[in-house]
Amino acid sequence: MLRSFLIALVLITTPQAFATQLTHAAVVQHDGSRGMAATLRQLAASAKPVWIAWDEPTADPKSSMCCFESIDAGDKSHWRGGRCSLADRRNGFSIGDNGAMPAVNRTTFSIFARAANGVVEELRLFSEDCAVDGEGLTVHYLTNVAPADSITWLEAYAQEESTRTKKDSHEAAAAIATHRGPQAIDALERLVTRAQSTSVRANAAFWLGHRGGTRGRQILRGVIDQADSHQLIDQAIAGIAQDDAREATDLLLSLAKTHRSPQVRKQSIFWLGQRAGEKATEHLKEAADDPDQEVREMAVFSISQLPRDQGIPELIRLARTHKNRGVREKAIFWLGQSGDPRALEYIEEVLTK
Repeated sequence: MLRSFLIALVLITTPQAFATQLTHAAVVQHDGSRGMAATLRQLAASAKPVWIAWDEPTADPKSSMCCFESIDAGDKSHWRGGRCSLADRRNGFSIGDNGAMPAVNRTTFSIFARAANGVVEELRLFSEDCAVDGEGLTVHYLTNVAPADSITWLEAYAQEESTRTKKDSHEAAAAIATHRGPQAIDALERLVTRAQSTSVRANAAFWLGHRGGTRGRQILRGVIDQADSHQLIDQAIAGIAQDDAREATDLLLSLAKTHRSPQVRKQSIFWLGQRAGEKATEHLKEAADDPDQEVREMAVFSISQLPRDQGIPELIRLARTHKNRGVREKAIFWLGQSGDPRALEYIEEVLTK
C-alpha cells in the first residue's frame, strides 16, 4: 500500500520538476545520474511507444523552442500556451528568437525522446516557457542528467541517421548546440568533420555556425575551404549568418570577396543581402561585377532584399548602366517584383522610349 501511494504521489507532483510546462501527463521519475544512456535504453525497450525526457542548462536564454500552433505572431499578448501536443506528430516547431513569444530569460530546456522496441524514433525540444500537453501519455523523466552524458548520447543518436528521418538529425544537432559549455562545440565539431552522412555534417555545421561563436567560425572556415558538397557549404554559411556578431558579418564579407569557389561566394552574398548592413550593401554592389554569372545574379537578388531606400535606387542604377546584359535583366525583373513607385516609373520610362 505504501509503495502504491508513493508512485501515485510522483505521478501527481512531478510535472512541476520539468523545465517545460508539462500538463495532462503521468510522469515517472528515474535517476539519470547513474547512467543516462543505459536507463534510456532500458526504457526504450518497451514494445509500446513511450516518451523519455530530461532537462539541461541552455546556452541560448533568448531562444524559444515551441510549436507554431502556440504562437500568435500578430499579438504577443495572445500567447497561446498548451498547444504543443505530444500525441500530435504534425506540430510545426519554431526554434529561435523570432519575437513572437514573450520575453523570457530562459535557464533550461527540455529534450523529449519518443521510443519503442529499442529505437528512439523522434526528438522534440521545448523551452521552459513552452506549455506541452501530454494528452494523458506517460512520460519517463530522467533527473540529474549530466550535460556531458546528454551530449554524448545525442551525438551518437545523430550519427545513426540512416535508421530515422533527416529531420531528427537536425533536431539532435540543435539539441547539442543548445547545451551550455564547450563540450557541445566539441561534439558538433566531431559531427561536422567525421560523420559519414553529408546531411548529418551539414546539420551540425549549421548549428556550429549559429551558436559556436569564434571557435565555431574558425572550424567552419576550414570546412568550407575543403568541402566538396554544396549542401555542407550552404548550411555552414547559413549557420554563420544566424550569428549577429560583427565578426560573423566580416567572415561573410571575406568569403564573398575572396573565396575561390563561386558556390561559396554566391551563398555568402545571399546571406549578406539578408543581413542588409552598410558594409554588406557596399559589397553587394561590387559583387554585381563578379566574374561568375550566377554570383552576379545572386548579388542582384540580394540587393532586391535590402530596405527599399537602399535596394531600389541601386537596382535602377544596375538596370540603367551595368555592362552585363544578364545583370540588367535581373535588375529589371526584381524592380518589377518590388511594386515600388520608383521602379514602376523606371520601367515605364524603358517601355515608352
